[in-house]
Amino acid sequence: MVDAGFEKVCFEVYNSYRKQWLEDLLGKTGFQDYVVGRWIKTSEVALKVLFPSERRLYNRIFSNSMSALSDLYFSELCHGAITELQNFADSFANRSPSAWRLFKILDLFATLSDLIPEFELLFLDSLVNRAIKIKNRLGEISRNNFMEFGNLIFLTPDAEFDCWADGGVHPMTCAATGYIVMASWSRQNLEQILQQYPLVDADKAETSLFYSQMVLIMEQFESKLDAKSQIYEDPAFRYFFMMNNLGHVTYRLETFWEYRFGKNVEHYFELYYRNSLDKVINVLKMDMNVSVAPNSETDSMKDKLNVFNQKFSEMCGIQCF
Repeated sequence: MVDAGFEKVCFEVYNSYRKQWLEDLLGKTGFQDYVVGRWIKTSEVALKVLFPSERRLYNRIFSNSMSALSDLYFSELCHGAITELQNFADSFANRSPSAWRLFKILDLFATLSDLIPEFELLFLDSLVNRAIKIKNRLGEISRNNFMEFGNLIFLTPDAEFDCWADGGVHPMTCAATGYIVMASWSRQNLEQILQQYPLVDADKAETSLFYSQMVLIMEQFESKLDAKSQIYEDPAFRYFFMMNNLGHVTYRLETFWEYRFGKNVEHYFELYYRNSLDKVINVLKMDMNVSVAPNSETDSMKDKLNVFNQKFSEMCGIQCF
């Protein structure tokens, strides 16, 4: 039939069956925000197994056809299924930015970057160029979101909670530290994106833009905690709150920011010590410039011991948390 001039008809009949099968197969995956991992696995299988296998079948059936239209017809065959995959990544990139979505977009970017060579081997430039365009948009959006990362991690619902009465670790600290840990794990991908998609006013200093941005975020973090601590009327409680929260950050981030926040934890501990334990000890001090009767001195010391015990119990109660 090809030799008789019915090549186009043969392609169209074949494509009408196989195209629907491919689209139905990928259409059943049900991609949504919370199943980005499913999209990644499906895309990898589709580009590395499904479409190459389809191409081998296509070539086997039309082995006698050397028409220049062969690649065009194969791209048309896979166009709907490929568009299904690309549309998810494209629409996901357009969603409102959030700290959580940043890392999902990074995963999409990394996956699509790895699959670009597969696109180039299988399809015409139109499908390849759209994949590259979507990958670039994912990279640019990742860059923009990371530059706003400090604001994003402090816009979570946890940041709205009031401080605990005992000066313990604030929910904002737990949530924000978790995102910062994820950023440190994604450092390689983020630095790659910051280099590939530089800002017009990008910092040309020797320090990497990633590190510079993280320094600003940590400074913002400490400032947010300091603002939260103002809810406590007792200065000792403020320092205790800062000591607890910065200590939690230092523990979670291990060596990444251990030196910077470790020094700050020691600083707030000293301030807390001066404003809590010193006050308790000062209760026992006698006024050496005032002469009193022995009995009065004894009664005064008993009163001071009672006050000391009371304040010491209160202090221990705070420090037990």
